[in-house]
Amino acid sequence: MPVVTDHDGVAMTPHAAPTGGDPYIRLGEILRLRRTHLPQKELRLKAEPESIDDCRIVAQAETTQYHFRGTPRWLAYVDVEEWRDHRRSQLSHTRPPTREDVFAPVKIVLAEHDWPIRAVLSYEAICPTRAKMGILGPGSSLWLAYAALAVLNSAVGQGLYREMLEEQEGRSRTPSGLSMSVLRQMPVAARNAPEGQLARVAHAAHQVTALYEAQEECRADFRNLIIATRERLLGEVCALLSLSEEHARNLIESVRPLPLDDHPGPDPQLMLFGETRDIPPVPPIKFLDEEERRSLERLRRQHKNGGIPSGDEGNWTRLRNLRLWEERLATRPPKYLEQANDREAEDEPFPIENLLGVHLPVKLVHETISGESYEYYPLGEYIVAAPGVCGGRAIFKKTRIDVRHILADLTNGRSEAEISSAFGGRIPLAALKEARILAAQNDPEVFEKRLVPAGRE
Repeated sequence: MPVVTDHDGVAMTPHAAPTGGDPYIRLGEILRLRRTHLPQKELRLKAEPESIDDCRIVAQAETTQYHFRGTPRWLAYVDVEEWRDHRRSQLSHTRPPTREDVFAPVKIVLAEHDWPIRAVLSYEAICPTRAKMGILGPGSSLWLAYAALAVLNSAVGQGLYREMLEEQEGRSRTPSGLSMSVLRQMPVAARNAPEGQLARVAHAAHQVTALYEAQEECRADFRNLIIATRERLLGEVCALLSLSEEHARNLIESVRPLPLDDHPGPDPQLMLFGETRDIPPVPPIKFLDEEERRSLERLRRQHKNGGIPSGDEGNWTRLRNLRLWEERLATRPPKYLEQANDREAEDEPFPIENLLGVHLPVKLVHETISGESYEYYPLGEYIVAAPGVCGGRAIFKKTRIDVRHILADLTNGRSEAEISSAFGGRIPLAALKEARILAAQNDPEVFEKRLVPAGRE
């Protein structure tokens, strides 16, 4: 997960219109777009990640709108580099994604097939087999990235792509792969769109993404919620692009045969808001009814006072997970993205020697993992501070999993067994116990800091 900062009190950096007075912010202005192609049959895949050099490989069929589906598979990026070097010697034109792109803090992955366009915004290390990748640069607006995601996956976005494709290239389909030139020119937002409208689109797109993830993790059916949220988002996208109602309806009708979850009914009431009109808030999404909320509070008290009765453990887990997803859905994504390395130069480091519970002296350890050098300061058997990884904060060894996030999960009532299982066993129970012990002895703010030996910057 990247380091992100919410600058709510600061006005957004304006996007100056280029020569010619372009009324739109275009996709190519906010994302660095690249084509990638990697034949997975020639690579060694594994069921679980084993080191920080591992990335998730995603086939084109696994890239759906807003989320990846299927069982995750992983590979070491060093294997991709070796494969690429071998192919270069054979004068192959295949282009695997670069290390920079795979491990970028935020990226949008687009499947090449355009019927329909399928885009996913991801914070993970992702290596697609065949796709277009759009990389968001440091300091760029994360809201605009979510707006791009919303436009690309919407019915109006599908219509705009085909409309522009017809105008620029004289065709309505690109079965061999998305047109890079058209993608770069795709409108993301009107330059004069109110900032509040951009925030609403970003929040709603974040909600749709989280709903798909919650549906998979909770093994629940949220399809009606997803459709309702996507239909609302469609209207918000129309407003962000300042489309006339006639143009919006024509675009939607032009892609009516596409299998989309945001197709409105035969007489859609598109929410086309103007600058002078009040914009209603994004409605909260609730999974729990009042009776379930009372049950959750009762189980929380029992958990705090001695334990959950054996017959209620499954219900306790279910209700707590749904409540955690409600909280995530209510959280608006931050406005800007900052890379960890950018923050390292600004943050005041915390001396490792001042951490309680750490065996001194702490020395830098050098290991080789999958052919790559891995350096870290051991804070325990399982917890380390690795320079350049997650901003130098405390992490679990050989992962990019931030200890502070896991401590927040523990504080919110998730059990150690649940957390270990959610990460596929990459965080053993012993590591979670070590995190609890370290957290009990130190101020919580320590886990927000870059950790270095005393006297080192």
